[in-house]
Amino acid sequence: MSTTSTRPAWTTGSALETSYALARDNFVVFVPAVLILTAPSVIVDVMDFGWPIGWGLAFICYSLVQIALAWGALRAMSGYRPDLLSVLRRFGRPAAGSLLMLCVVQYAAMIATLILVVPACFLLAIWAVAVPVMLVEGTDMRGAFRRSAELTRERRWRVFGVYVLWFLICGLGFGIVFLLIMKALGAGDQSLLYKFAAWLLGSLTATVLYTLPSVLYVLLRQEKEGTTIEQLALKRD
Repeated sequence: MSTTSTRPAWTTGSALETSYALARDNFVVFVPAVLILTAPSVIVDVMDFGWPIGWGLAFICYSLVQIALAWGALRAMSGYRPDLLSVLRRFGRPAAGSLLMLCVVQYAAMIATLILVVPACFLLAIWAVAVPVMLVEGTDMRGAFRRSAELTRERRWRVFGVYVLWFLICGLGFGIVFLLIMKALGAGDQSLLYKFAAWLLGSLTATVLYTLPSVLYVLLRQEKEGTTIEQLALKRD
């Protein structure tokens, strides 16, 4: 009788370290990708089209960022150095529409339950790896959510803890930098410089936070199924 070889359980520290290393090593690709994909949202905000249009476009822009960085992180972890063109070209693939819908549904559900706090936190943990599931395994949206719930089972507190720690680290670190920049510039709360600085620092934060789903996906599959990174490699461009 054969058994599946599994690896020792990953830790919060190993997940944080891996996501940081991915963001650092692919900084020149990930940051420009985030800036390009979120630029329409910033332009609409500067032109003050109102919150319904602004929020709706931000939803779409950050969904695109999540897909792009999830794919870039998976590719980097597989030993294939991603480049800016290949990351942006991801949206020309047939499954791009399904991935975008997955992200929008995910964001909408979490925001809808945010007022209750606990359900939103639960959804963040249970759906944490839905995007990389669809990217690697080619499932539909329902299958991606179901598979994410399966992989995160018994590890959801740890998954949630990784997100909380990164939010705290990025929030404190970039928040202090942001305040120092604003103080040095003497910019008002609603000034163009304020929005530009928030866009830039938000993009830096995104390069770390949006690699987490792929990192967690790989770590969970290694731990629970003994799957190697070579078996998960995204060889197609």
